[in-house]
Amino acid sequence: TMALGSAMRLILFISAFTAGVLAEFDQGFTIGRTYPAEIGATDATLWCKASYSIASRTCSMTMPDGIIFDLDLESGEVSSGGSVSEAFSAYSDDSGRLCAITIKTVDASHLGQWRCDISHADHINEVGHVALLNNEMGFVRDVRLPTHLAPAGYNLTLIPFIIEG
Repeated sequence: TMALGSAMRLILFISAFTAGVLAEFDQGFTIGRTYPAEIGATDATLWCKASYSIASRTCSMTMPDGIIFDLDLESGEVSSGGSVSEAFSAYSDDSGRLCAITIKTVDASHLGQWRCDISHADHINEVGHVALLNNEMGFVRDVRLPTHLAPAGYNLTLIPFIIEG
């Protein structure tokens, strides 16, 4: 029974350790955006959600034209080159993993592919790309996944094309 008790303690320890490890790694890096984002629309949002809490409470977003914005997730300020931009605001959520930017009024320079960068002190940095599109631009077509990714599922939208006559 002594060996059985030791084995039970070992199993409980392994279970507790595994649960802690799974809790640490079950969060994936995800990205998203408002769709569609028409020119002149207000409060369009782009976001990325890190695998881990963003300890620094800062992240960055790069516009399609290459301008880099630093987001202060505590104050909500968005700055570029040291000057604060009133055209944008930043926010996070209670998990501390969300890096999000709100475009107060969308203009043509905001449409296209954005880049999100999150730096971690204790983990690998995370980078994602997301396209802010309007109805005229439509969805990005012919996107190929890297060969090492296998999606769990696909969402398809079927639009019937009927020719009368």
